[in-house]
Amino acid sequence: MDSEAALIIAEEAKNEFKQATENILNVYRHGLQEIQEIWQRNVYQARQRGSMLTDWEIRDTQQMVNCNQQTILDETCQYYEKKISKVTRIETDFNLLISEIKTKITEVVQRDRDLAGQIKGVLSS
Repeated sequence: MDSEAALIIAEEAKNEFKQATENILNVYRHGLQEIQEIWQRNVYQARQRGSMLTDWEIRDTQQMVNCNQQTILDETCQYYEKKISKVTRIETDFNLLISEIKTKITEVVQRDRDLAGQIKGVLSS
């Protein structure tokens, strides 16, 4: 019975962890989307305010104040993508661990049944 309860607990832990990682991934994905939208607004507003400037002049001005695509968009996206990759890797490792635990518990349950059968056979003789 304890083994059966352990299987239920392992499955519940797996489901809870899956939900938590989905929530974390959604936060990171939302962050990626939001930074891309912010960058697009930044570029649009720069073009609106500096309509007489060329694109390279706008980019040069942004570079002067360290507000360029690399520092605002690319580096931030890389940060979020690393976090997403890490969470995904942790989730995979956790799922493998849960699978191993469930396999071992199933083996214990089967051994218990086998032993119970042997004891029953000895007592019946």
